[in-house]
Amino acid sequence: TSERVRLLGAQPYVTIRLRPLVSAPVPEKPASSATEATQKVPPAAMRAYEFAVTQLAAGDLARARKQFERAIELFPDFVDARSELAVVHMRQDALATAEALLRRALEIDPAAVRALLNLGLCLYRQQRFAEALPVLERGLQLKPVNPSGHLLYGITLVAAGDDTAINPLLSADLA
Repeated sequence: TSERVRLLGAQPYVTIRLRPLVSAPVPEKPASSATEATQKVPPAAMRAYEFAVTQLAAGDLARARKQFERAIELFPDFVDARSELAVVHMRQDALATAEALLRRALEIDPAAVRALLNLGLCLYRQQRFAEALPVLERGLQLKPVNPSGHLLYGITLVAAGDDTAINPLLSADLA
């Protein structure tokens, strides 16, 4: 553990180490579906995917797109790479392309939560609210603890005209 304290003067930071730094193994992300748990992603595809994720986080959409495409080229059934490539396309307003990528990812793994929620977002952005709702519901059934998913679901309910589902008091006769 380390802590930084801001001080005034020539050296504005002091690092205090409470314990010696120990290299701990990074835990693997738990699989969210049986397909994801059994997929054997080739190392080269995983490297391309991981690099693409860092580029996406840095905002370099062109590099991220190229590396996600490379990961899919190396492993066509790479659900997470398809889902993240769809995010790149959504950021570039290529919603039809994003939707196709997400639907293909869900053909490979119908229980891929990230792909489900991303497809719900893609449909929402196309103002296809009625189509987005069951997709979002499925994603939330598979992963109930997902604040962003619940927020998107609520916003989609309101956009679809069902704001009474958000708050039953809105439909109550208060007179």
